[in-house]
Amino acid sequence: MGNYAKTTRRAFLTTATAALSYMAVSPYLNEDTSLAKHRWENFLDPAEKQSLPFLINQAALDIYHGHQKQLKREGVGTHYGDKSQYYHYTRKQKFTPEQALLMVLLTENQPDISYNDRLREVRCIGNQFENLEQVVHYTRNREQGRAHALNKAKAEKAESTLQDPKRTSCIGLVNTILRQGYDSAERKAEYRRNILPVMTRHQAKGNVLAKKLKQMGWTAVFASPDSRNPKTIGIGYNHEYAAQNVLRGNSHHGITPDQIMVDFNPSTVQIDKGKNTGKGVEDPTKKDKTVYNALTRNQTVLSGFISASGGYHTALLVRNLKRGNLQVLENHWDKNPTSDKVFELTDLDKWDWGSYTIMLPPETILDN
Repeated sequence: MGNYAKTTRRAFLTTATAALSYMAVSPYLNEDTSLAKHRWENFLDPAEKQSLPFLINQAALDIYHGHQKQLKREGVGTHYGDKSQYYHYTRKQKFTPEQALLMVLLTENQPDISYNDRLREVRCIGNQFENLEQVVHYTRNREQGRAHALNKAKAEKAESTLQDPKRTSCIGLVNTILRQGYDSAERKAEYRRNILPVMTRHQAKGNVLAKKLKQMGWTAVFASPDSRNPKTIGIGYNHEYAAQNVLRGNSHHGITPDQIMVDFNPSTVQIDKGKNTGKGVEDPTKKDKTVYNALTRNQTVLSGFISASGGYHTALLVRNLKRGNLQVLENHWDKNPTSDKVFELTDLDKWDWGSYTIMLPPETILDN
């Protein structure tokens, strides 16, 4: 481990000790270790807010909130999934962004209109819009008459600073956030030397990225909400075998975990070996949140990368800077820029992909 990581670890430990001392006696701390009346962010000193884990976390939260705020304000967000209708129209049918957005909004808001009628409307007036805001304005006033709505949209929204939405995916989101985090930490060369080649050569392989991060000094935590009866079966993936294999001391997709976190959210019914046919049978798995609570209380755990189902799905671990709880940020590749589910935040103990590996930056100090 380099001197930088050692120094940063010591800095984290100092503040983490003070924060944990407060948390041990805080009347505001619930089971999920969220602070109801105090911003968790206030426990960090200015130096820690320049650390790689914090900056990765900040970049992840910024992209999530940026999309949500623009969507609420303008009717169209900052990103869209690379398997969405919007992507299909812009990349496959060569629509302009305005035409693609019009087609999406007509589909979502006017389901009674046939596909051919929507297509004719897009081809007839879609090229008359100068920006995306005009399209949104047009569809909101369309019931007053298409000619009236078009003239009103063009008159009131002639100028716009709204940029075209950006395409993303689950691994694309991860790549963007890691790049921004390393850039903000002034460690751009480290990203370009180690992470960028993996992203370029193995675009959709989360397990390959996890291995590279492990080589870079990142810490691995294997997680399985229910090690014997996983709720999420996945796509041809045996989560029960994966969990039991790790519990026997074996590696997971070539990664030996530094910590194992299992059974923190067992199923409510017993699953019939992947068929989801449990009929009210109580799950025999005993709930154990010991490791989960320790991870949540650990103030050096600020962010991370998640590889699920052998790298088929990827996401980011983030820290809610207000409540202090850990959450998972993921992208849904089938969502249009008009959806608030392009990016979704889920509490870590509620997020269930059967089994997955959480990779934590080198500055993270895990409890023994």
